Amino acid sequence: MVQTLRTLTRGLNVVRALNRNDGAGLRLIATETNLSRGAVHRLLETLVTDGYARKANGRYYLERKLHTLAAGLQEGDWVSTAQPTIDDLCRDVKWPISLARPNGLGMETCAGTDDLSPLRHRTVRLGVKMPMMCSASGRAYVAFQPDNIRHMMVEMLSRHADFPEDQEFCRNTQSANEMLTNVRQKGVATLEGRNRTSIVAVPIIRGEGEVLGALGLRYFTASLTPAEIIRQHLTKMQTAAVRIAASAPPRAH
Repeated sequence: MVQTLRTLTRGLNVVRALNRNDGAGLRLIATETNLSRGAVHRLLETLVTDGYARKANGRYYLERKLHTLAAGLQEGDWVSTAQPTIDDLCRDVKWPISLARPNGLGMETCAGTDDLSPLRHRTVRLGVKMPMMCSASGRAYVAFQPDNIRHMMVEMLSRHADFPEDQEFCRNTQSANEMLTNVRQKGVATLEGRNRTSIVAVPIIRGEGEVLGALGLRYFTASLTPAEIIRQHLTKMQTAAVRIAASAPPRAH
């Protein structure tokens, strides 16, 4: 019988515990894994050194690079190079910033700055999937597609959406396309949230119209109107989106 490597098993247990708790300290991880705090500290610092986790304010967070171990995602993926830009934006505007990318016929939160923002209402977990047409990030992503692709996506969502609210919304294709045209004209998508927060989002566009994803800003609905947020921060968001697109590695062929 092949002898297992206990260190590897412990490391995987630590990763699982971090995945269950988006941002956790030594004590919590040690409790969940039944390991000593010293052992947990060494394993966590190894993950940080190798780029699979990061440490902020005494808490540890999994990094997107971890997905490269299983999902076929290359380290040169644009999300991997975007974190410093959204961190800078968050320090400037204070509100939490997030990145979203397409996942099937929905959007997936793939990076964020919740650990940096003093104004977050709640922490948004990475990897959470959301609707495409019924989310600000999804609207920004779809609205800036080339015309033929945009119309095709609306048609597909009206028939095979991953979320029923998307399918219902896109059944009226004229209304859906008018909304997307309005987003494109304004350069920003807005959506009033249900849990005390609302979102504005801008597209991340590389080269000749390749939409990589969207950059979103969450704010307290009771504090500011969408128009006020747009007036104060839209230019900063668009500048950050341009930086992210410019820093993205070349597309693999």
